[in-house]
Amino acid sequence: MIRIISFLTLLIFSPLTQSGAEVYSQSSFGYKPGEWTAFKFRKNKSINREVDISYRVVSGDTISSICRLFDVNQRDLLELNGLSVDHILQINQIIKLPPGSFYPSYFDPLTGARVQLSGGWVGTQKVKSDLPILLLAGHADSQGIPGSGTAGAAVDLLGARPMDKSMRDELYWNIKIRDAILKLGLQNGLNVRSYDPVQRTIVDENDLRTNWSVGSIHAQNGGYPLEIHFDAYGKYGFGSGLIPAISTKLNTVDESLARKFGRYPINFRDGLGAPRRNIRILEIGKLEGELENKLRNPESREQTINQIAWRVTKALIDGIESR
Repeated sequence: MIRIISFLTLLIFSPLTQSGAEVYSQSSFGYKPGEWTAFKFRKNKSINREVDISYRVVSGDTISSICRLFDVNQRDLLELNGLSVDHILQINQIIKLPPGSFYPSYFDPLTGARVQLSGGWVGTQKVKSDLPILLLAGHADSQGIPGSGTAGAAVDLLGARPMDKSMRDELYWNIKIRDAILKLGLQNGLNVRSYDPVQRTIVDENDLRTNWSVGSIHAQNGGYPLEIHFDAYGKYGFGSGLIPAISTKLNTVDESLARKFGRYPINFRDGLGAPRRNIRILEIGKLEGELENKLRNPESREQTINQIAWRVTKALIDGIESR
């Protein structure tokens, strides 16, 4: 769920091409062949194209915190936006950033802030080339009860209508991303399938229809269960990243996902239910700011879903091929 908006909103992708397989190419995401958009990150000397960027305000932001985030002078920021030092920011307000501003190294133009907790693990165990991957949509079986997922900043803070009144917005997007990953994974030769409990409220967590039960069995049989989530907005969330299984046998797929999204500690929150059952949780980002805005906007929704799904798919492919 997150923040940055750019006048050049496309990310760098290098899709895997496979003979006989339908894959996403540059043009699938709005590129022309041979043309790539470079984003400018601090601590990356090789990417030197300046990009005009602006920032979408999220819960808890202040002028001072935005200046610290982008390492910009407060006077320059205020003058550029015609603001006074005591200006009260509004959620989703667009703040222009001075020319030459950089994205922080821990902030992704697509998914926003990455988790900044100390991971303390590295995935090194090799996996089979036909690793069975099971995709799950987080909170698919816990609607209307504790653990139903976040409604997102748009609904909770801005009074927007839920995307689907029968479920929390997080589940709505979890399902969209899960299904897009499944499509791309199959197109690119992965041994992948998805599961949906259909019943949206299952009180007994040990019911054989729950994500946890199905994912646990899949893991016991040597598979890789991956549950898609969006993190809470504002101070309640930590950002994008992989929450690994509670295991000493973390593998190269875990490592690949962590490198692309961020790395949570193994015992995050003293051990969540899914990781205790060897199910990985992938937090796409905090459901707020620019990420949520792009998902909700019909004009950018499909492209944003596909960009996220391709990043996950490419991480799965890279992890399996790291042999």
